[in-house]
Amino acid sequence: MSQCQRCAGRAQLFLCSTCSNELREMLKGLAHGQKLAGGKFGSGWIENLQDAVLGRTRLGESARRSSDRTTPLMVHLDASKLLDQVHATLIRWVQGICETRGIDCPALRFYPRDFIGPLPPDGYRGHAGDTRSAAIWLAKHVNAIACDESAGMCYREIKDVIDAIERMINRPESDYVTCGPCPAMLADNYGQRKCNTALTAARDDAEIQCPECGTTHNVEQLRRHLWTGVDKWLLTYYELKLVIAAYGDPIPERTLRHWRATDKLKPRGYRGESPAYWLADVHELRNDKAEVA
Repeated sequence: MSQCQRCAGRAQLFLCSTCSNELREMLKGLAHGQKLAGGKFGSGWIENLQDAVLGRTRLGESARRSSDRTTPLMVHLDASKLLDQVHATLIRWVQGICETRGIDCPALRFYPRDFIGPLPPDGYRGHAGDTRSAAIWLAKHVNAIACDESAGMCYREIKDVIDAIERMINRPESDYVTCGPCPAMLADNYGQRKCNTALTAARDDAEIQCPECGTTHNVEQLRRHLWTGVDKWLLTYYELKLVIAAYGDPIPERTLRHWRATDKLKPRGYRGESPAYWLADVHELRNDKAEVA
């Protein structure tokens, strides 16, 4: 009997059974996400990170923006670098376990997606599908990892990867909410025009005053108008979650996952290869739920 490298508990291998199970669940979470009602799975960490890489969500300013309602919002460079890091970490552990066990490695040699020049015969540029495959392979071979002298390091690196993705895609909730452009009509030498100053309000504000024109607005009316403006935009699932959070009308993640898994929330189209949804359908489902309650 020895000590678990992760928790220092009693173990027959380098990881105890509890830590081995936790490692397996973390790897499954990377590839598949959490298990939902009906036996289906929600989107995994890798899929959510891929949404950010392809510009299907707003995560920062280091990106190329688009104003087209049917095209990605931006390409996020930090998320792209993190996806490369996740991929490299998973592939390295696949290769390490295979070499230790003396078996053929199922994954090819990894090179970053921005690698310039011809690749070696055994090389390839990273893709999200390969990353998920590596996570799935590792989840199926956790017992082999637990037998390896570096098992504790593997556990820590996988957890660090998940923590990094979570920090990237789950930004802290702001104390302020977006209210959209100021709708006040102004008259000047050029005739009438809308003020259009971007307005924000504290979460408990009932009214706000435009800092540019001084017009006082009802926050609820402003935000209702803003919601209507994006009701039928095509939004990826992850982008849909961020829009809901940004507008200060949160819906529990568990509820959204349930609606999608039970086909109550159905795609209205596609953005690239990803299904896209209407915010209007979320409103309708939320109102139906409120009436039942």
